[in-house]
Amino acid sequence: VLVYPQVYPLQRMALVDGLAGAVMQRQKSRVGMEIAGSRPYFPGDPRRHIHWRNTARAGRPMVKEFEDPRDQTLCLLFDSTQVWGEGKDTTLEYAIKVVASVADYARRNRISVRIWGGNLPGDTTGPSYYSTQVETPWSELLRGLALAAPGEGRSLAESLEQLPPGSSALVVVSAGDGPGLRAVGQAAARLHRLAVVALEGFGEPESSSSLLDALELARVSVARCRPGQLPETLWKLGGLPSPPAPPIISGRF
Repeated sequence: VLVYPQVYPLQRMALVDGLAGAVMQRQKSRVGMEIAGSRPYFPGDPRRHIHWRNTARAGRPMVKEFEDPRDQTLCLLFDSTQVWGEGKDTTLEYAIKVVASVADYARRNRISVRIWGGNLPGDTTGPSYYSTQVETPWSELLRGLALAAPGEGRSLAESLEQLPPGSSALVVVSAGDGPGLRAVGQAAARLHRLAVVALEGFGEPESSSSLLDALELARVSVARCRPGQLPETLWKLGGLPSPPAPPIISGRF
């Protein structure tokens, strides 16, 4: 019997809502690719992309720049190579539930999701990919997360290296993952939006706590989560004042 991850029915998620707003604005303003601006023509640019009006104004060839729809993809990252905790209260279990819950909220708001972590399908050659824009079953993502095993997949630092500049990302990281926390701090400068769920109190070494403090000082959005506090953490991450009553079914074992 394969038990899928527990999904918390989030009612708000600022990181996703910002992307959803951008998507709605883009849908209202265009059919096809939206012109984001123009730039000088370089050899090799398609001539069909020449912006004739701006060419006349600038007195030199100008080409159209288009908004990349991939910019609206939400990247979710977690690490299964280093796991702390026991039983149901492990950093991997919590990370999987966070990723599943945020992905579900994004799915309901028609936002594409790309996930790095664990032994998800395709993770050996590139990121696994789930999108509301293609016919990928929701159950396929849940199954992949349910099969994630400790010690498999990329490290968080390796996954962060794969993020394109300007991405929007939610990173679930253990407070004991020193290299992962350093990588998050380095990646923050090249990301458009970044939120971090920091898992602490799972028996991890405390030597990396200063790195977590440094992220907060750098004004990175950090939601700290201790064992037993996952519903409250997700609720705070969403910007709501208090969580609902705790669910009876524990979900993924």
